[in-house]
Amino acid sequence: WESKADSMLNEFGKIRAEKAKAFEPMVFQIQNMNRANSDYDLVAETADSLIALAPGDSLTQWAKAQKGVAYKNTLSKAKKEYAAIKDLADNQAQFAEAEKQALTFQMRYRDFENDLHIQALIDHIRELAQANDAEATKYWESHDPAQALAKADTLLQKEKFGEAKELLNK
Repeated sequence: WESKADSMLNEFGKIRAEKAKAFEPMVFQIQNMNRANSDYDLVAETADSLIALAPGDSLTQWAKAQKGVAYKNTLSKAKKEYAAIKDLADNQAQFAEAEKQALTFQMRYRDFENDLHIQALIDHIRELAQANDAEATKYWESHDPAQALAKADTLLQKEKFGEAKELLNK
């Protein structure tokens, strides 16, 4: 009986070892992708493929945890890019470029809408652009463009570059 049980355990051990070797490449691939801070989509796809192979509870939980790590890594990268786009609109008044980048950003990070509120950023940029256009229209109703250019030239000659740039931007 002991001999029969030992031989069955050895057989099961061999089968388990073969299964583990089958999953090993995917496990290493997921580990390497997370070490390299790969995008969440890539890690999630590989982890989901591993989970679909039914590797067992512990490996399934590990794969889910690795998806969480990838999500956090990608979210931190996305937050930096989000801040740069917001800065482009808020501080540099480059609304068209900011909106273009925000739309691309929204497509790339569609899984992160709940955390980043990307559509709200796009709406904010559009509101700023409309407010700026309305302000510029109102400004030029009461000012002559030819006089403004002449004044800008005078400011440039006096080396008041900041004021001249502001006037030319209007």
